[in-house]
Amino acid sequence: MTPQILTSEAQNDFLSQEALDASRLDLLIVRAETRVLNRYRETRPDGRFQIEGVDGEPLEQEVRLEGYRETDAGDPDLQEMDEELLFAIRDTVARIVEHEAQKPDEAKHVERMDQGDRRVDFRDKDLPSSVFSGLRRFDERSAWH
Repeated sequence: MTPQILTSEAQNDFLSQEALDASRLDLLIVRAETRVLNRYRETRPDGRFQIEGVDGEPLEQEVRLEGYRETDAGDPDLQEMDEELLFAIRDTVARIVEHEAQKPDEAKHVERMDQGDRRVDFRDKDLPSSVFSGLRRFDERSAWH
């Protein structure tokens, strides 16, 4: 489980010191990379409104970002990928890692509800949509919703 896009050589350029010091940083990065790439996988079947195929697997695995390249093994090909796209993907991954690296008890991510003697804490896990704004110009997915 090694980051393939936001590699260790690039992490200092994109992540804050707080994120770099996060426990399980590689895991956070790998999860963020997966989240970004899965967002841009085309999964719409022709003529049907169904997102997943047999066994819950996406019907197509192609990442629909202009300039995105993969090796024959299906890994991101950083040497062949468009440089501006690579920067945008790394920036997006870093934004997700920054969001996830923050402690869940920080006030801006926790909403508390008090009712009588009971208190419930809700952590806001949703990413702001602006996290993906750097990838909009590379997005090749067709609108189907």
